[in-house]
Amino acid sequence: MGKSEKGIVVLDDEKGFTEHIKSLDGKFIQLVVRRYRTNRSNNQNKYYWGVVIKILGDELGYMPDEMHNALRWKFLRKGGKLETVKSTSSLTTIEFEEYLELIRIWALRDLEINIPLPNEVDI
Repeated sequence: MGKSEKGIVVLDDEKGFTEHIKSLDGKFIQLVVRRYRTNRSNNQNKYYWGVVIKILGDELGYMPDEMHNALRWKFLRKGGKLETVKSTSSLTTIEFEEYLELIRIWALRDLEINIPLPNEVDI
């Protein structure tokens, strides 16, 4: 990892990067540079499984994995010729919070199940 400073790449571990490049000497390599993104946090994950999944699973009679898959199908489905479902582990912290908010709104509006906000529970 590193950052861009005035158009120059400054690596966090330049020595480690150089050693790794040397280990690939004579081989074709692919170098990808993209903006760093933070995936969902551990606290978000604990809240999701310990509060959201638990409450909805208990109320609707689903096992945790079944509830998780049903919510992914409902809220993270991507269309196209072949529909796919996005993994929650690939979501950024912001995307994961948006996913949680959609679930909370749906649960309250359609099921009359109130899911407390993260700051309203101990996780």
